[in-house]
Amino acid sequence: MLDLVYILITLVSFAGLAALVGLIDRRLGQPSDTDTGATPTETEPRAVSR
Repeated sequence: MLDLVYILITLVSFAGLAALVGLIDRRLGQPSDTDTGATPTETEPRAVSR
């Protein structure tokens, strides 16, 4: 009987984790919304002042 309780707790934990990951994934938005291209200033070397 105790084994069944542990199995149920494990299943509920994984279901909660899956729901949390789905919620975070939905709130992050589509990958096309992010800016992945480097701007021209990011590709130029920067001078380091000492």
